[in-house]
Amino acid sequence: VQEQPPVLGTALGAPYPNPFNPRTNITVSLASRLEIRLTIHDLAGRLVSVLAVGERPEGFHRFVWDGTDLRGRAAASGRYVCRLVTAERTQSRPLTLVR
Repeated sequence: VQEQPPVLGTALGAPYPNPFNPRTNITVSLASRLEIRLTIHDLAGRLVSVLAVGERPEGFHRFVWDGTDLRGRAAASGRYVCRLVTAERTQSRPLTLVR
């Protein structure tokens, strides 16, 4: 069993792969148990997808965006923003979906 390194702070990792098709992995490290909201938005700020809402324990977490919107339809090729919101702060990372 490989041991995880200690979590030093709350952070939204760089999505991989990026650019992506058909899915990308998004990592979140939490320094303590926190309420999180992890979402995908288009460049106009409109909500495209919700990946996680609720309390998560301390540690590393992996989420997958499959390039679909809130209704399960394929999102268009283009640039998007992944946003992690916690009580501590909001962090964002760019994404590029290539169909």
